[in-house]
Amino acid sequence: VIGAMAVPPIMYARRSSMEAAVVASLRAIASAQRVYSITCADGAYATALSQLGRPPLRGGAPFISPDMAVADTVVKSGYAFRVARGTDGDSGVEPACNGVAAADLATSFYAVAVPVNDGSSRARHYWLGAHGGIFVHRLPITDTDGFSVAPGGVPVGTQGPVAAPAGRP
Repeated sequence: VIGAMAVPPIMYARRSSMEAAVVASLRAIASAQRVYSITCADGAYATALSQLGRPPLRGGAPFISPDMAVADTVVKSGYAFRVARGTDGDSGVEPACNGVAAADLATSFYAVAVPVNDGSSRARHYWLGAHGGIFVHRLPITDTDGFSVAPGGVPVGTQGPVAAPAGRP
């Protein structure tokens, strides 16, 4: 009986900690994109996580941590992360300082974090726009221009970092 009473709070705590890690990873992506755009890509953005993991050709550190740069889609904290070109994003004008071709850069981007192996209706889907805002939604985000809130969702932080809907733990 005691074990049955302990399971829901433990599951909630586990989900909350995973979602906090997701928000932290999306903030790291936003920061990496901002630095990449300003210092390496002449105002353009990377369109894949692996591009952010490439260091400048003249030396220096990659723009994002190695665990987030191993592939174009990275699974971490129970979520699959991906960066993509915003739907209104043109290509960059010049190649980036880390060898990424101009055609592989974009003037806008978005990043998504989709739950892996969680078919529950309580799963949260996260997306990050080029403006740096992180949003949470119960439905998957498939495309966005990278700037608007068009895909839906509530800005993270308006009701706490991973607030649950009223009536749910």
